[in-house]
Amino acid sequence: MPEFTTCELTDAVIFCHPRRISTHFPKCAFEDAAIPNLFLSADDSVTSASDNPANCQPFVNYDNDTVSFVIDDDLTGCGMAHEDNGTHLIFQNALHSEHSQHIGIIERTTETVVDFGCVFPANLVVSIESGINVISTSVDVVLAEKRGSVTLKMDAYEDELFETPITVESVLFTPAPFYVRVWLHENSNFAVQLDRCWATAAQAADSSPSFEFITDGCGVSEQIEEDEMEIISNGVNQISIFRINSFTWTDLPDSTIHLHCDIKLCDPSEEDCEPSCGPSARRRRDTYSDDSTEHTHRMSSGPIYVQRHL
Repeated sequence: MPEFTTCELTDAVIFCHPRRISTHFPKCAFEDAAIPNLFLSADDSVTSASDNPANCQPFVNYDNDTVSFVIDDDLTGCGMAHEDNGTHLIFQNALHSEHSQHIGIIERTTETVVDFGCVFPANLVVSIESGINVISTSVDVVLAEKRGSVTLKMDAYEDELFETPITVESVLFTPAPFYVRVWLHENSNFAVQLDRCWATAAQAADSSPSFEFITDGCGVSEQIEEDEMEIISNGVNQISIFRINSFTWTDLPDSTIHLHCDIKLCDPSEEDCEPSCGPSARRRRDTYSDDSTEHTHRMSSGPIYVQRHL
């Protein structure tokens, strides 16, 4: 849930998800008596709060003085306008607020309208409707020296037993942890080694903002010390696993996480594959063979949708 430092309606925070759009305003921007009369409408189909069904009514969180609207599942409801331009689905709405001033026997009413909206790639929404929705990535790796090929997979789960996969319909609420595993699909003598992992708000691995949490095979010390992340297994066998607590991006309303990892396939018979981590540890990168360097691959997965608790 966002925390506001001003009473400006223009400071509203919007969270966009293909199954849920929520918008949050500072409570102090409204008179208490006006809050029940707030309503959403992008056109003339809704002209008062009484025209909005119960699920479109404002929700007041008195803990942090926030007024919120949450639209679930049917994003075309609550007065929402929508458009499909072929590549993206565009959803637009507006908050209507009326302020009445009584002066003797006369009354003056001022209406304020705040527009907001969300845009989604059409193929993402189609994947939800067709059931192709598990956050999972795979890449075929051709090994050097005619050793054949293997398939690397990367997927994310909500639980440490890997029973509840994160899908494009999932919404995590901070600071709920999630678990990521990178593994070899076939039996192999290689060990999977996470060299570097980071998160971005956008899909591109080199985009900003970015947040790196694994460097040189080891978790970033601040994150480890505060128990915000944990490397459960790395370079030991055919599967590497880490846990990280979910987070949102500062000042970005669309809180999506895209994960990226640089991965090496390491031969335990020729190399020391398990990174040495800790305050006094120094990773012996000079012991890696050229063959290991040739097996470096970048994998990305996402988006993972995250929100603060309402």
